Amino acid sequence: MNTPKNLIKMKWKSFSFISFFVVVFIILSFDNPQFSQEKDQFVVVLDAGHGGHDPGNLGNGYLEKNIALNIVLRVGALLKQNSDIKVVYTRDDDTFVDLYVRGEIANKADADLFVSVHCDSHTSDAHGAGTFVLGLHANEQNFEIAKKENSVIYLEDNYETRYADYDINSPESVIGLTIMQEEFLDQSILLAKSMQDNFTGKLKRKDREVKQAGFIVLHQTFMPSILIETGFLTNKEEGAYLNSQKGQYEMGAAIADAILRYRGNVQPDIAGVGTPVSPTTIAGPSSVEMEAEAETEKERLAEEVKVAEAAEVAVKEKEAIEAKKRELAELEGKRREAEEAKKAQEELAEKNRIAEAEKKAKEELAEKERLAEEAKIAEAAEVAKREKEAEEAKIAEEAVAAKKEKEAEETKKRELAELEGKRREAEEAKKAQEELAEKNRIAEAEKKAKEELAEKERLAEEAKIAEAAEVAKREKEAEEAKIAEEAVAAKKEKEAEETKKRELAELEGKRREAEEAKKAQEELAEKKRIAEAEKKAKEELAEKERLADEAKIAEAAEVAKREKEAEEAKIAEEAEAAKKEKEAEETKKRELAELERKQREAEDAKKAQEELAEKDRIAEAEKKAKEELAEKEHRAEQAKNTEVEKGAIPKVNQK
Repeated sequence: MNTPKNLIKMKWKSFSFISFFVVVFIILSFDNPQFSQEKDQFVVVLDAGHGGHDPGNLGNGYLEKNIALNIVLRVGALLKQNSDIKVVYTRDDDTFVDLYVRGEIANKADADLFVSVHCDSHTSDAHGAGTFVLGLHANEQNFEIAKKENSVIYLEDNYETRYADYDINSPESVIGLTIMQEEFLDQSILLAKSMQDNFTGKLKRKDREVKQAGFIVLHQTFMPSILIETGFLTNKEEGAYLNSQKGQYEMGAAIADAILRYRGNVQPDIAGVGTPVSPTTIAGPSSVEMEAEAETEKERLAEEVKVAEAAEVAVKEKEAIEAKKRELAELEGKRREAEEAKKAQEELAEKNRIAEAEKKAKEELAEKERLAEEAKIAEAAEVAKREKEAEEAKIAEEAVAAKKEKEAEETKKRELAELEGKRREAEEAKKAQEELAEKNRIAEAEKKAKEELAEKERLAEEAKIAEAAEVAKREKEAEEAKIAEEAVAAKKEKEAEETKKRELAELEGKRREAEEAKKAQEELAEKKRIAEAEKKAKEELAEKERLADEAKIAEAAEVAKREKEAEEAKIAEEAEAAKKEKEAEETKKRELAELERKQREAEDAKKAQEELAEKDRIAEAEKKAKEELAEKEHRAEQAKNTEVEKGAIPKVNQK
């Protein structure tokens, strides 16, 4: 049951939550380079929704994470054509990134814009593109969209602790986040309006208008931020369009054009800023634009009506936020008034108690004086009675009695004065003790708050360092696995090369054996031919000897001799050619062996360099983490010393 007491507790808890985020915003502001120097580039952070083990919605079998990434990469490619624009991606591949990390990336980049891209889904055949800015849920539909996108936190590690203070169902939580983003709300709406103009006017998508909802990814950023629902994957036609290269190209060009025109509006003095993407780049063939020009004026008028309605909704939501802020301020004022009234009542009660004690002391003193006066009168009567009997004794007794009476009176007065002094001292001591106890309580509360803040910062820093170490470890393991795979591949390649060489060597051996066998056969055949020729020559010679004279026989012998010498010269030339071929083969083998040795040495050197680079990178990451930790501790110590000097935090043993 929501009793007044419970309502006060709930409102006070919400006020504490808002105060915490305001303090965090102020701290981050002092650490933001934007306060110290102007930037040369306009920084845009592009956030592709979901990724990794979070596929997003799967309408009609399409993957939201892939479509969002392709659109974001297209936007980045178009923006990078402007040299004075810097593009930062929260992810540029299929990896999962926590929602709070996406905001941290934008804040650390000191971004001028944060644009998150998603695809919608619904059980009906809904279609169209819409753009959201951070704010209260205007209706149940916006609330359901925010809940669907925010459900990603349940895929994150330690989400229960990290988002413990954030309740998407609580208007107070969203009010606190909206207050932090309030200074960027108008700029966010301006950018969102430009997006919707392109989606509806140039791409002819159904206008789902500019709306407000409590997206966690938007409240993590401290800059103008929007979340785009490019369309419904559950709609068959629209899902196919968004999954196509044409659809992703056109949506990316429309988003890039809106960002450029937004920059031209907020920075009109910079040359070249705000140059829109050409209509053909955004919407395809110019003929489509020509066909749509006839309806431009009608759509412009309708768009103005929608803008007016959206502006009215935004004003009402802003007024609701202001009313909630005033209500919280009034609640805080009433709480302070109640505390002051209670303190005044306690002071009045203390004064009344002191007055009552003083009154009682005066009455007791008056009673003692009255009794003393009566005793004096009785004693005077007794003295008068005895005066007749002994005048001199009576005078002496009266003198003694008067002296004693005076001493008693002075003693009583001293006792009363001492009593009054002790009472005042006791009251002052009590008051001083109460003040000292109150100061000690306040100092203890402040000290405890500082210690809790320091502990949270330390735990956050330790988590950050551990995460960096874990990332470095995973990268090193991945690199080692890659090196091992490369080594296995190189080994297999080397084994294949050696096998190929052995096969080539065997083939070469067989070829040489075949050539030698062929050569032996040819030599044998040649010898047979020579023997046959010699035999024939001898027979001819014999015949000639028999038939001719000795001169003719000598000439035939000379011919046979010259033929034999020519054959022997031919055999010598073939042997020389075979020798040269063998030497060339051996030279080639030596060159291949030398090449393999140099390749192994190069691979070993490359591996050593990669290991050295990995060690240097890990050492650099550890050094950087330590430097950041030391810098934060130094700044925290400086801030603490400054607060001590200003008297915001009591010094140790200070009374």
